[in-house]
Amino acid sequence: MTNPSIIQDAALAKKLKTIPVNKIELGMIVHAIAEQTGSLGVKNKGRVGHLGIIQQLSDNGVISVVVEPSPSSSKGFLDKLKAPRAFGRSRDKMRLKSSDIGVVSSEKKVPNQDSEVAFTEATKVLDKCHALQKEFSRSITKELSVDFSPVEDIVSGIYDSMIKHPSAMLCLSMLMSEDDYLAAHSVHCATLLCHFANYLHFSRADCERLTKVGYLFDIGMLKVPETIRSKKGRLTHEELCEVQKHLQYSLELLAKLDLDNESILAIEQHHERLDGSGYPHAYTSDKIHKFSRILAIVDAFDAMTATRLIKHNSTHKDESVTAPERAQKRQAALTPTAALKVLSQPQYGYDQKLVLDFIRCIGIYPVGSMLVLSNNHLALVMQTNKDAPLAPVVKVFYSICGSHFITPKIVNLNSELNQANKEKSLTVVKPVLASQYGLNVDEIL
Repeated sequence: MTNPSIIQDAALAKKLKTIPVNKIELGMIVHAIAEQTGSLGVKNKGRVGHLGIIQQLSDNGVISVVVEPSPSSSKGFLDKLKAPRAFGRSRDKMRLKSSDIGVVSSEKKVPNQDSEVAFTEATKVLDKCHALQKEFSRSITKELSVDFSPVEDIVSGIYDSMIKHPSAMLCLSMLMSEDDYLAAHSVHCATLLCHFANYLHFSRADCERLTKVGYLFDIGMLKVPETIRSKKGRLTHEELCEVQKHLQYSLELLAKLDLDNESILAIEQHHERLDGSGYPHAYTSDKIHKFSRILAIVDAFDAMTATRLIKHNSTHKDESVTAPERAQKRQAALTPTAALKVLSQPQYGYDQKLVLDFIRCIGIYPVGSMLVLSNNHLALVMQTNKDAPLAPVVKVFYSICGSHFITPKIVNLNSELNQANKEKSLTVVKPVLASQYGLNVDEIL
């Protein structure tokens, strides 16, 4: 009598086929990696639940894979990703599910993000980051000794979570509450620096060095008097000088950490600009360390995308005022896309090669940013499309016309995939801020 398992294996073997990684479709089941330049492995076969899986395979040098086509691929599979309940005018909170972001298991034992693990772990890491920043603030405000001993674990936690759950970390950090700007700024800069350094193929040691720098570089701002930091009007010359002293204050506070010279330079020089227009030394390009150039980009990007009480080194020109006056003007948040456009203008003194790398790293529409779609709905960017930067994967969640939440739905704006899924083609109209529609971060999260 024929063994049933042999028949099943034979039937399965007929279904399996080897295809290039760029031909993978949502819903397919990946059984093995056929050809690659890296060392990624598939511990268990798994269904492709998100384009992030495809992008990660490609990013890790995978050339072709052995897959099992699935009847649940494409549109039918996407339909299963819908949230279980609708959202009405009561403005119930949209729950970001980690099923929106997928990752293939590898030899590094990366957890399967088709569960709630990704957002749960990312939330825990970011909560710890915020809690420690608030402890720093309490100690410095009360002129107590600052305990930096937890920093190494914090930095390691950020790095590990960014490698395992990059989209969850980027999305949550982008949407963090800004009731404590300095804490949020430090955490988001650390997250972005870790992501950017990894994109630039830095070693783990260098990724963690830059993550630590991003987490601590602005700590000296806590020694700037609160009356100056929270002042609503323009700063006087003396007040502006006091704000600029935060560099010195940061280095003094961090002296006990015995930072390496490159980390110190990154902190000391991150307000320098390649054209010599920065401070404190007005250095030009040949004297500015690469870590400083990277930090300058990330710092400015996060500052421009957050509502700040003061702008002590604005990157925007206003011909009606002098340079010192420009530096003191209050400025509302920009969309991430608009901020990237500012950074990409050479006259503002940022390293343009690194700016281009940064844009490639986080995407024209970064994860966590908000878009208006052609159907007059708001959508949250969940994943960037490497081969289609203007067509990310989004979660549609709000009707602009009706001014109410709708049943969340994952949509890939890549037109080719939309056609394959027989979806009505949607396009991005413009990037926006949630505040423009009376929405706050808590409602979106």
